[in-house]
Amino acid sequence: MMAAAFTIFCLKIPVEWRAILYAGIGGTVGVAIGIDIISPLMSPAYTKIFFTSTWLSFAAALYWINRYHDREVHTSIANFETKHKTLLIVIGLIGGIVSGITGSGLDIVTFSFLVLSFRICEKIATPTSVVLMGMNALVGFLWKEGFSGGMAIEAWQYWYVCVPIVVVGAPAGAWFIKNRSRLFIAGFLYFSVIVQYIAALLILPLNTYLIIFSLSVLAIGTLFFYQMSRFGERRLVWLNSNKLDSKLISVNKLK
Repeated sequence: MMAAAFTIFCLKIPVEWRAILYAGIGGTVGVAIGIDIISPLMSPAYTKIFFTSTWLSFAAALYWINRYHDREVHTSIANFETKHKTLLIVIGLIGGIVSGITGSGLDIVTFSFLVLSFRICEKIATPTSVVLMGMNALVGFLWKEGFSGGMAIEAWQYWYVCVPIVVVGAPAGAWFIKNRSRLFIAGFLYFSVIVQYIAALLILPLNTYLIIFSLSVLAIGTLFFYQMSRFGERRLVWLNSNKLDSKLISVNKLK
């Protein structure tokens, strides 16, 4: 993720820096909570199904708002206020906790919030989430290594295996999406999420409790992301009403 973030900087791909700052603050706290408090309570199978089910619920919400291909999108957070800073910190905290559990999460939750609530274009939200996750992964590593018992030997071995692939694949992915449309990126996300969820169902030793847990996460996640989408709809109405008021004031001044 840091290699991809470095590529994003070098290629000068646009990102939403305010989201990186404030969600990053919340993520720093959240990842420590996830690592030390919540992650030890979950078995590997539950952790995996939690991750894939959360992603699937997000994909459902993204598909729902992308039914209208010409929906209004923005390249940055419009009318940014103090309350939005607080919201981003809270979202970062939630995403950081998920990162501490599954290894990835701040990117998913922040991306979701930017796209569903602030109606940020996927082409901006995607590299923004990559930079955030790179930073959060580094924070999580430093916390685990320095304050939480150190990295397991298996984790180091997995890291050694992944390095040759990821340092090429992650920057290549950042380059790949640079000139793609937001609908292409959304479609690619749908495909990858569905494949990931099906693979988890095929690989994991399923039982009744795991299935119920997956369905519960799907239901809660869908509701969570749906509320993000509803917030985005109300925000659009508010933004458009402000634009209308500004136009009326301008017309009155001319009169």
